[in-house]
Amino acid sequence: TTKELAADTERGTPINTSSTFVTIGATASLEHETLYYWRVDAKNEAGTTRGAVWSFTTAAAPAPAATGAPGAASNPWPPDGATRVTRIRYFNLSWDAAPGALSYDVYVGTNRDFTADSFLKNPYNSDETWPVEIRRQGAPTLTVFFGELLNGTTYYWRVDIKTEAGTIRGDVWSFTTTYGVSNRQPSDGATGVTVDGPLLSWDAAPHASQYTVWWGTSKRTLRGYASSTSITTSSTSVRLPALAHETLYYWEMVAKTSDSPHDLDTDPEWVVEDIWSFTTAAAPDPTTPVPPSPGGGGYTPPVVSP
Repeated sequence: TTKELAADTERGTPINTSSTFVTIGATASLEHETLYYWRVDAKNEAGTTRGAVWSFTTAAAPAPAATGAPGAASNPWPPDGATRVTRIRYFNLSWDAAPGALSYDVYVGTNRDFTADSFLKNPYNSDETWPVEIRRQGAPTLTVFFGELLNGTTYYWRVDIKTEAGTIRGDVWSFTTTYGVSNRQPSDGATGVTVDGPLLSWDAAPHASQYTVWWGTSKRTLRGYASSTSITTSSTSVRLPALAHETLYYWEMVAKTSDSPHDLDTDPEWVVEDIWSFTTAAAPDPTTPVPPSPGGGGYTPPVVSP
């Protein structure tokens, strides 16, 4: 017994077979999402028995196979447009890893056109310029050290993805750091500062409820070290104890704010300020007459031997 299958949808060309199945794709190509009709006629020595007409519909076309070329970088952190982003000692910019990426070129600056004068100092090598090339497996992260960021400043950044096919330019994202204290006194690098309980002062930071000030003769005596000396206050000034003459001192402070809309750090409410310095005044000349104290009556000039 043989069977004939009309495999050609236009002409109904039969397929002769002595089996109970045929492979349509071997003689004709079918289209996706198309209704097809088929019939099996049974033949023997006595003649042909015409079969019923059946139908089937082919499946939808599958999604295109991935080529390995990723789209633009996505899921930035901090979120694009974030404000009041808190400065911390080590500041991370991150994004989702892209399949097929060989490396990433990262730009960070203070304008969205990334002009040469807007770039931050390269956090990995101060002698190199931007972009920073990141070659890491997994979720890539760029670390920008905290000292490179300023309070109350908008920063722009972009991640370009490098693939075997070329470079995919990323979107420009931005974030704005929170505003800290202002008008710190004495000014950075000031000289001739009194040794008799010098006053450190500043104008209040927005939303701040508390300030902590560290000081010492070495940057290693400041925030984060066991030997640091500090004062915590809700005021906008602190008075230091008596200091040594002609000595360089460093001071650093943080402002504790009442709230923070972006949980970008384990302790996001602390607003970090830069490390400043001042130099105390020289010791007075012992041969210089000392003016009278207020309310006192004059002074006696020193006796000079002939």
